Formats: sequence, C-alpha cells, structure tokens
Amino acid sequence: MDLKDINTRKDFLRDELTDMVFYARLAPTIKDEQFSRNLLRLSAIEKKHSEFWSASLEEKGVDTKKIRPKNFKISILLVLRWLIGSNLAIKLVEYGEVGSILKYSEYMEHADETAAFKDRLGSIIKDEMEHEETFKNELTRIEDKLEWNRNVIYSMSDGLVEVLAALAGLSAVISDHIYVAISGVVVGLGGAMSMTLGAYLSKKNEVDYSITQMKKNQDNHDIKIEKSELRKLNSSTSRTTRVTALSYVIGAAVPIAPFAVFSGIEPLIIAVILVGVVQGITNAITAISVNNRALYSSLRAAALSLLVAAGTYGIGEIFHLVLGISFV
Repeated sequence: MDLKDINTRKDFLRDELTDMVFYARLAPTIKDEQFSRNLLRLSAIEKKHSEFWSASLEEKGVDTKKIRPKNFKISILLVLRWLIGSNLAIKLVEYGEVGSILKYSEYMEHADETAAFKDRLGSIIKDEMEHEETFKNELTRIEDKLEWNRNVIYSMSDGLVEVLAALAGLSAVISDHIYVAISGVVVGLGGAMSMTLGAYLSKKNEVDYSITQMKKNQDNHDIKIEKSELRKLNSSTSRTTRVTALSYVIGAAVPIAPFAVFSGIEPLIIAVILVGVVQGITNAITAISVNNRALYSSLRAAALSLLVAAGTYGIGEIFHLVLGISFV
C-alpha cells in the first residue's frame, strides 16, 4: 500500500466518523420520530464502516487513534440545519451520501486488494446507497415544504435585485439619500403588489384546475369531494399570496435600509455589499434544494446582482451627464 492509498483510506475513515457523529447529533433535533430513529440507525452503520477502515489501516501498521471526525464540518452542518431548517439540511445530507457512493465506487475500481476486501467495500457501498435512499424517501415526503422554501427565496431574490437596480439608477441622478430611500419604498411596494398579484393568479389557476379535475372524477366515479380538501386547496392560495408579498418586502428592505441612514456614495456601496451577501446565501440554499453546486450558484447570483446594479447605475449616469438630469 503506497502513501497515496493510505491517505485515501484515512480520508474515508474521517468521513465515516464524521457521518457517524453528525447523524447521532442531528437525530435529537428532528421532530419526526421515525426519521430520528433512522438517523440513529444510520449512525450505527457508519460506525461499522469506520471500524472497517480503521482495521484496514492498522493491518498496514498505521496508528488510527489520532484520526478524528471533522468536528468543524459537523459544527457547520448543524449550524446550517438551524439556519435553513431540517428540510434543506436533509437535502444537504442526501447530496453528501451521493458523493460518498461515487468516491467509494471509483476507489473500488482501482483498488489493488483481495476479493474479500472488495466484497466488504461493496457491502459498504450498498449501505451508502441504502442511506441515500432513506434520505430520498424522506425528501419525497416533504417535497411540498422544499417547494415552499424555494418560493420564499425566489420572491426575496426578486425584491433584492429589482429594488437594488432601481436604487442604483436613482442614486446617480438624485443626490438626497432620503429621496432615494423613499423612491425605493415606492418601487418596492409596487413590485410587491405586482409579484403578489402574479402569485395569486398563478396559484388560483392551479387550484381551480385541481378542483375541476376532482369534480370530473366525482362525476365519473361517484367520488365525494371532501369540503376540508376544498378548503385546504383554497387556503393554499391565500398562504402563497401572503408569503410572496412578505418575502418580496423583506428582500426589498435590504437595499433600502442603507439609504435611510447614510448619505453620499456610502449607502449604495453598503446596499450592493448587503445584496451580494444575501443573494449569495439565498441562492446557495436554493442550489442545495435542487442538488446544484452551492458555492458556484452563490457566487454566480451575487455577481449577476452586482452586474445589474452596475448597469442601472450606468444608465443613471448617462441621464445625468449626457442629458443633464439631476435632482438635488
């Protein structure tokens, strides 16, 4: 066994120890008792996996006592679970399990080991696939909650970008920061009403279609439509409308706030930084929910938001310099 292979197995051992500890610490934070028990079961299986890698290293004379789980990663994951909720945390863990399967499968193809070792590694891969399936089943059960999370983030993102773009353009021609802030409030309220109307009409059409299909089934198959089910469909329209409006307003408030406090170029700089950070975080969360690369999505969203702000600021400067438009 060469040094590269030893280091690879050490990494596998750390990963298994990390998963073992993380699942054990995540379980008590999950309200669903069945899923919490599943996490404890998975933790016990990960412990067996870690024992396998530990034994394989010790057979080669490697001391594994100093190999510890990645406590910093565990802390970050637990903080993320608190920040983004258990739904997206489960999605994040499921994505990690897929990565483990790929790493083990690739290692198995190139490992120069005995048949017994490969059989045991194959068993570990099978366990990891079972873990991934467990998380996938849980995600299927809470898919509506994940969709709700994404809708909140999309609405907030619209508020962030649209209002920042308007403020950037206005700040080039309006020197009084309070007037810029007031203009931002007007733009934000207008955008919120427009977004809310769009969300209402979209959800209402979706609900009306569902009710129509239910009535057809009732006529064709003598199925009784429960009033509670109708109320649930109609209430979802109201909830979607409220969530869209609130999310947009929260997003819009982020770039407006600096203009209410600071003057000169400072509020625009602060607003750009705040929007870039918030946009990056929210899009990273969205990326997690759809299994995309979180860091890439985060940086892309932040960069595009700043590019939009720069574009509208440039347009404002053109009006100011070329056409001589300016409001003091």
